[in-house]
Amino acid sequence: IFLSELEGILPNTWLDDVATNDEGANEIAQIFGNNAYFSYPKPINLIKYLSTLGLSINNEIILDFFAGSGTTAHAVMQLNAEDGGSRKCISVQLPELTDEKSEAFKEGYTTIAEITKERIRRAGEKIKKENSNLKLRMARGVPYYTVLRELFPDHVGQFLSQDTHECKCSICGNS
Repeated sequence: IFLSELEGILPNTWLDDVATNDEGANEIAQIFGNNAYFSYPKPINLIKYLSTLGLSINNEIILDFFAGSGTTAHAVMQLNAEDGGSRKCISVQLPELTDEKSEAFKEGYTTIAEITKERIRRAGEKIKKENSNLKLRMARGVPYYTVLRELFPDHVGQFLSQDTHECKCSICGNS
């Protein structure tokens, strides 16, 4: 059943008051202008809420193995700014190619991973600016690593560009 097919009172879930997909799309639009590169990005408030479930301290490491639009990293940075936490987020995203007809590709983002990195960078700058009174411990940049194409079987390796063979982080000096 689709929402448009329902009659009468709409069923609700325990997440109804947390966030909506429309909020996620608006958050992407605020970060990138009016370009929402993802159809249904997760909203920050949903990830902030889920990040607090079952976590008793505020210095955990949160792993987002399908980073997509970078919402989890954005939410973790926002949550740290709000409660003074020191959570860390590891975002993993294969450099899956964007559709050549998409707005993202037209704007110069050839992979989903490039959009992820840019959203994390922009979100960090925004949070830092909005919370200038707080001493936020944020990296000077977004260190990232690129995996070797040879590590993936053909069905995964097809998403990796030919130049994915070196580390691109400030830690090892190959930036």
